[in-house]
Amino acid sequence: MDVLHRYFFALQPPEHVARRAAILRNAFAEAGGGVRDDRLHVTLGITDDHAERPARVVDRLLGIGESIDAEPFLLSLDRLSGNGGTIALRPSRTPPGLTALQRQIDAQMRYWNIRRPGWTFNPHMTLVYRPHQEFLRPIEPLVWEAAELVLIHSLIGRTQHIVLGRWPLQRRQMELLGV
Repeated sequence: MDVLHRYFFALQPPEHVARRAAILRNAFAEAGGGVRDDRLHVTLGITDDHAERPARVVDRLLGIGESIDAEPFLLSLDRLSGNGGTIALRPSRTPPGLTALQRQIDAQMRYWNIRRPGWTFNPHMTLVYRPHQEFLRPIEPLVWEAAELVLIHSLIGRTQHIVLGRWPLQRRQMELLGV
């Protein structure tokens, strides 16, 4: 199988949250399809798949990451859901900081025409890829301070993620003013 190249901005949970998510994942992944701990994330913006590594797209994405102006925020995943193809963690309420960050990313990806057509933001962290009956239930919240944005290069066909960039969430405009 040929490798495809996909790029996405994401929030990755800290290790202690990934360990808790893994406990939930393992309860459903006995038949396989579980997402490895190091690949757990919440996608904020995604590109189409490319047959070859598109240098122009990668440069644009790195520029977007550099330009993001957002403060850290608390993210609480307090719902476990299943649908036809996945089992995922979801927030019952989307924090304003997450909405603002995702809108910045989305606007710039649209401007540069590098956003996957038809993709819609629906905050979640996929735990398992496999068919399952639909359900939605509350869980003890997995909470962390989202303080870093990452750009990931996903090698489709190899189930491999390569982090291309990391940016701390901070108010960059205030820094420029010396505040």
